[in-house]
Parts: sequence; structure tokens; C-alpha cells
Amino acid sequence: MKRFILVLILFLGLIGCNLDRNNNGNNGGNGNGNEQVDEIAPLFVNASNNELPKIRHKVGEEVDLLQNINVIDDVSEEVELAISNDGGYDNQNPGRYLITIEAKDEAGNTSYATRVIEVYYLTTVKYDALVINDAGIEYELNNSLAFESVSGSPRFRNTDIIQVMTKDFFLSELDRVKSSYNDNGGIPYLSSGVVVLLDSNMKVIQMRLAPNIEVDKDGNAVLATNWTNSKTSTGGGNFKGIVDVINSLNASYVVFAPNHGSNKAKNFLIQNLYYSEFDGTNLSIFNKDINLKNVNIKFEDDYEETIEMVEGEIIGSIIKSTMIYDGIPITTYYKNDKKPKKLLYFFHGFAGDKETGIMGRGETLAEMGFFVVAIDAYLHGERQPEFFKNLSYVEKQKEIVNIVMQTAKDAKHLYHKYFKHLDILDSTNIYAYGVSMGAAVTFYLATIMEELTTFASIVGSPSFVEFYEYKQQQYGWIKDEYYYTNLESYKAVDPLLNYHLLKDKNIYMGVGTQDTTVPLKYAKALKEKLPNSNIVYSEYNVAHTSTPDMLLESYNFIKNN
Repeated sequence: MKRFILVLILFLGLIGCNLDRNNNGNNGGNGNGNEQVDEIAPLFVNASNNELPKIRHKVGEEVDLLQNINVIDDVSEEVELAISNDGGYDNQNPGRYLITIEAKDEAGNTSYATRVIEVYYLTTVKYDALVINDAGIEYELNNSLAFESVSGSPRFRNTDIIQVMTKDFFLSELDRVKSSYNDNGGIPYLSSGVVVLLDSNMKVIQMRLAPNIEVDKDGNAVLATNWTNSKTSTGGGNFKGIVDVINSLNASYVVFAPNHGSNKAKNFLIQNLYYSEFDGTNLSIFNKDINLKNVNIKFEDDYEETIEMVEGEIIGSIIKSTMIYDGIPITTYYKNDKKPKKLLYFFHGFAGDKETGIMGRGETLAEMGFFVVAIDAYLHGERQPEFFKNLSYVEKQKEIVNIVMQTAKDAKHLYHKYFKHLDILDSTNIYAYGVSMGAAVTFYLATIMEELTTFASIVGSPSFVEFYEYKQQQYGWIKDEYYYTNLESYKAVDPLLNYHLLKDKNIYMGVGTQDTTVPLKYAKALKEKLPNSNIVYSEYNVAHTSTPDMLLESYNFIKNN
């Protein structure tokens, strides 16, 4: 019996061996049932959106750029870190650099993360400062533009800087602009900001900290009940009821800061007057740690401060800047790659503005090597006055050709006064890109500006006269003297009627076959009058909109001309 059992065991063992051989050592493709195939790349634990914490160091310092990186892998115990792209990093030259770091496991799986390296130098700067004890910050005194309405919001809210106004100036400015803020009880709306009232001895007599903390001259903090952080028809925000408080407390100065950007101005006031450890979120009536009786405030001319200075933006990044030239708000985009650029104007559509109307095209065109200038069209964006804002859409449309013409003239003026002198530009030829109404601007600008050689029109019209007649039929305007005066004046400057002025221009026209806002017949008529190869006319089966293919075709046209 024992012999039978032994034979059976040997027999079963042989069968098992044969089964393994028939498998050819292939168990699910692993070669071994216990072997794990590693197909997952390492993970950067301390990266947010694939960006590692920034490193900042003084010029000339030797720094390990791979420091403080936490990487894990599902299989490998050893993960190799290396810099795959140094972004032009040079520890001897101040600047911002973007490097790429790769993590590779033992199976060769690789993942990537970026890291910003800031190389700074020390410098001493002087400025007129608001000084609280020993800390100083730049401020603006009696800024007459601070309360100007920009799309319904006071202009100062778009800057991260402390505003200081004397009592009389503050009150007179509030009275001057009250009609611009009827939706907020006639006062500029300051949301989530800080307001500090000072007496003639520069002592705090009241503070308002959003959302609803109020502090009196003795430093007592309470939850405010007479003002809120919300906009209301009877007035809201930090300024609600402030006039009565200023008069009752006999304040001499009003100091205020908005909630904007990095909140440097707002945080400075809170950290030096209320809670020294304020980090932007932890504000309550219970964590006040500054005694106002020990606070000394003064204005100091030529205040000196030693700061860490980093020049420029990240190498290779798109730099976006906003400014106002001669009352015309503009936004510029360009790639920080040290290469010369070609100037390109971008013009937005009707009822849009330079920020919302560009829809990412500023960055795209900047990547292509252009210095992009987007401007608010006449009567649009920050240039929109109250009277125009209050008109109906139909009434506004009556001015569309006038808006087109004035915007083009503004662009020409800005070029000759400012942009043509920029060292970053390498050509006297300029480009333009317009959408809808903005496309009409490009057509007209090309007829009055010889430097404009190439432009793209997206669902736009080169016609003034016929297009204006079409709009009259569409909206049912009364054919009054104003209408006929406009119509007659357009004949001499209509780009379609004066098509000979466009024959040497490189023009791309993308149109929609279903477009009833700007029918394609006007662009088609121009192509028929100028069948030259330098003028491209492309139809797409869409209404008054663009398509990815239309945009790609327009970009390639601009780039190749």
C-alpha cells in the first residue's frame, strides 16, 4: 500500500512538470505567477498640478535644484531624479527660470514635474511710504482716478495698493461719482477690503475689516451690524455709512485697501493694525493681537527698504500686462524668449472687451512670436461711459460703424506714438486679427495705415454702407436725419467701396454660411473684386462663430505671411 501511494505521488508530480512545460513558462505573460509587471510611473507627492515648490536663492549661490522632492513608486524602491530641461538656468544671472525634472523607476517608467527657480539680488529702493511703526509700504495720496467707475467697479479695486485720502478730498470724490453707483446706494462698492480712519494725530479711530469686523479707537473688535459685505440698492460694502462716521468722529484721513491680487496692501494693514499672524484666511474678532495704543503711523518721504529683486518673468512664459495709454485701455501679450517680435493688434467683437473678447487668442498668437496688443474698442470695456451703457442693444448698434472707425484711428495713433519705438519689435510691418466687429476694424485700419500688411478677419465684414443698411433692416431703426448723415459719410471711407486700397494686403477671411449677424456676402464680394492669391476666402458651415479649423487656418495664414 505504501508503495502504491509513493508511485501515485511521483505520477502526479510528473503531470505537474509536463503542465509547466506546456505553459512554456508563460503565466499570463509574466513568466512567473509571483512576478509583478511595473507599468506605472513614479508619483511626485509634493507637486501641485505637476509643479514642485519654488526655490528662491541669491545670485551666485550654489543650490541643489533637486532638493525637497518627495517621490514614490508602486514597485521600485529606488527612483532616479534628473533635470531634463534646465530652462536656461544660470545662478549668476538674476531671473525666473522654469526647469523640468524627471523621475524614472527601475523599469524605465518616467514622469515629469516643473519647478520655478528664482535668482534674486539685493537692492535698496526709495519711495514715499505709509509707515506703521517700522514697516513701510507704498501708497497713493488723493488719487482722483480711484473712484472712477470701470464696468461698475471703482478703479482702485483693480490695483493692489493702499489709497490715502484727506477727509475733504474723500467726501468730495464720493459726491462727484455717486451717480455712477446707483446700484450700490450711490457709493463705490468695496468688497472684502479694509478701511481705516485716522485722526489729526495719525491715530486709528475706526477700522473696518471685511467681511464684518469693526474696531474702535480703543481696539475693541465687534461684529458690525450697520454695514455688510454685499452690494445692495441702499449701499453695501466697507464704505456703507462711512460719511456719517467720518463726520461724527472728525476723521482727518481715510486709508483703504481692496481685495486684489496677492493682497499685499490689504494684508499689510491687517498685519500691522489688527492681527500680526494674518495669513489671508484666519480673521475673527477673537484673534486680534495688536494694541492700537502702541501703534505709530506716519507718512515718510524717501523711505528706504532693502528688497530681494528678481528681474523679468519666467524665461519662455507668456507675459501679460495691462495699461492705459492716452485714455485707451490695452492689454499686451508676448513670449519672454529674448527674441524680436512682430506687432499684432487684436480687436474684439461688439459688446465685448479686450479681456473677455480675446478668448485665449492672445496667448496663442504670442506663442507664435507676436507682440499682441488688445485694445478696448471705442465705447466698450473700460471706455464705456454711463450714457452708452444705459442704451438698449439696438440703440448701441446704431453706432457700430462709428465705433469701428474710431477704434482703428486709436490703434493707428498708439502705433505711431508708442509701439513703433519699442526695441522688442523687429519689423515696421504690423499685423491685425479681428473678430466680428473687430474684423471690420482690421479692414478699415488697413485702408488708413500702410504699415498694416497682413490681417485675419473672423466672421467680419469689409462693408460699411451696405452693412449699415442691413442692420437698419434687421433692427428697424427709423430712417431719420442721423441715419442718413451717417450713411452718407461712410461712402468715402467704406473699405469695400474703396477695395483698391486693400489689393496689396495679405487678407484672410473666414466666414459662416449660416451667419445672419454678419452675412458672408460682403467678404465674398471683396474676394470677387480682388481675386489675388494673397487674399484668402474660406467658408465654414456655421453661423456667427468660429471653428477650430477656421482658427487654425487663420493662425497659419498670419504666421506664414
